[in-house]
Amino acid sequence: MTEISNRATVISLAAILAFGTGFVFFPGLMSFDSIFLYRQVIGDMPVNNYHPPVMVYVW
Repeated sequence: MTEISNRATVISLAAILAFGTGFVFFPGLMSFDSIFLYRQVIGDMPVNNYHPPVMVYVW
């Protein structure tokens, strides 16, 4: 009986934490590198060699 209770507790806790993490980080997290590359893509910054220039043209 206690094994089932412990298993249910662990599953419930994992589900609550997964939901909380999804809620906090929805719709996603954009890192500095992604923002830097995106700004080059939209023309806000000049293209440089920090990222491969091909990535700017692919986006």
